[in-house]
Amino acid sequence: MKQKKELLEHLKRNPIFQSACARVGISRSTVYRWMEDDEYFLQFVKQAQNEGNEFVADMAKSQVIKQISEGNLIASFFWLKTRKKEEFAESVIHEHKLVQDKEKFTPEMEKEVIAAHLRSMSVYFGKELDHIDVEKAIEKAWKDIDDRERSKKEYERKLKEQYERTSEK
Repeated sequence: MKQKKELLEHLKRNPIFQSACARVGISRSTVYRWMEDDEYFLQFVKQAQNEGNEFVADMAKSQVIKQISEGNLIASFFWLKTRKKEEFAESVIHEHKLVQDKEKFTPEMEKEVIAAHLRSMSVYFGKELDHIDVEKAIEKAWKDIDDRERSKKEYERKLKEQYERTSEK
């Protein structure tokens, strides 16, 4: 029982299990067994770790404030970027377009989408896809789109001619 209390006190100041266990002189597996066997102890451990996290966060804040008072610009920037986000944080604006009507989805838009997907895949696969392979894949996709569009126009032209011939009769 004494070791459990000591462990909880250490966790309130330092929420890292390994450190608290070493100070009390017990193994982590012992603590895990205690938590498994005793639901109340498990809840006390969670509460102690939360208190420990808050304690460490307060210490970190005080160190940042101390650095600010000593003229440390990096600490000042950090404080402003995390505490005054609306004014000082850097942000990235993502713009997305949703095309509901397929008629408005032009071949050029399709090319942009395919190129973006292929480039993002190259980042995902890393060195497996080099820049040249990605650009070749984009060129091929664009050629396929252009060929499809030409075929579509040719088909529409033939349909129109056929319609005109039948309407003349």
